Amino acid sequence: MRYDYALTWNRLVGEDARNGGKPKRKFDASAIRSQDDQYKIQWNGKECVNACASDGYLVGCIVGTHLAGVDMRNGKSS
Repeated sequence: MRYDYALTWNRLVGEDARNGGKPKRKFDASAIRSQDDQYKIQWNGKECVNACASDGYLVGCIVGTHLAGVDMRNGKSS
């Protein structure tokens, strides 16, 4: 969630700055690591062995992306 939040936030800050918005602080992305490799789907033959963990990680990525957008709009959800 933190990784996707930071990436989305930094992208939104850049877009806002290009559109004449007030400067906002960006995250130092080097301090945050993606865990995509750790939570990618793993198969044991025809059976997925980490579906729950992988699905939970994906939900966290989606939530992080969403919350960055909400925070960019000063906490006002769309």
